[in-house]
Amino acid sequence: MRSGGQLVITDWCDDLVACRLCNAYLRMRGASHQRILSKTECAKLLEQSGFNVLRIEDYKISWLWRM
Repeated sequence: MRSGGQLVITDWCDDLVACRLCNAYLRMRGASHQRILSKTECAKLLEQSGFNVLRIEDYKISWLWRM
């Protein structure tokens, strides 16, 4: 990435009960899935890697699911 560039990440997070349940299911299914991060954990990880987190947004997919 060039200096001053922007990184956009779209992913689901551990902030919803439905996502936590899916996370637990995926962890039982195989070792390749480690865990889902919360919005706060994701921002902290990015900041520790040198990124300046401008904002974190979520949006509704359905009544049960958000990204």
